[in-house]
Amino acid sequence: GDAELLAEATFGALLDGSAEKASALLTDAHASGRGLAALFDEVLCPSMRRVGDLWHQGELTVAQEHVATRAALSALQALGGALAAAGPLAPLAVCCGAGEDFHELPVNCSELVLREGGWAVLNLGANTPFYALAETVARRGPRLVAVAATVLADLDRAVREFEDLRAAAARAGASVVLGGAGFADAAVRRRLPADLHADSFTQLSKLSAKIRKK
Repeated sequence: GDAELLAEATFGALLDGSAEKASALLTDAHASGRGLAALFDEVLCPSMRRVGDLWHQGELTVAQEHVATRAALSALQALGGALAAAGPLAPLAVCCGAGEDFHELPVNCSELVLREGGWAVLNLGANTPFYALAETVARRGPRLVAVAATVLADLDRAVREFEDLRAAAARAGASVVLGGAGFADAAVRRRLPADLHADSFTQLSKLSAKIRKK
């Protein structure tokens, strides 16, 4: 279908490191009415997963993988530039990547999905330990906290630090969303309880819309 064709074209652009082409494909699709969550779930993430798989199989060099990632980040910047600024009464969300995870892409996707949904977003970037996130939540009092992890380096440490984050979120009345491959395992989810363990950006989008209606 339509999404597969777009994903194929996007994958080709990323592989070539053509940020302009990848940006044009995604911004055109967004301008024609496709929501960002669907665009990330059906087009950008599958394309980047294919890049990652090829790299793991030794079909791509580290440099080629980096070139594709940079092109994807540029495309996200272009998409972000097309979004309206948050209004003065917009609720606040904080998003970041888990500690020792240096993947920027999922965090930036989360930020854009939330911004499209009318949130003001504080993006702390990749590699943010839970204790640092807890301090920010205590200080800023957001209504939503979204953490992405492609890999979770030290689960025991994450579990210890997560207690502080949960307490800070509870005091702020904030919902906590954990998403990405690092949080996908059932055993990890049991030890890191959240309001939502997201398997897609669409799920994040739906929960954030529900919170805004409250």
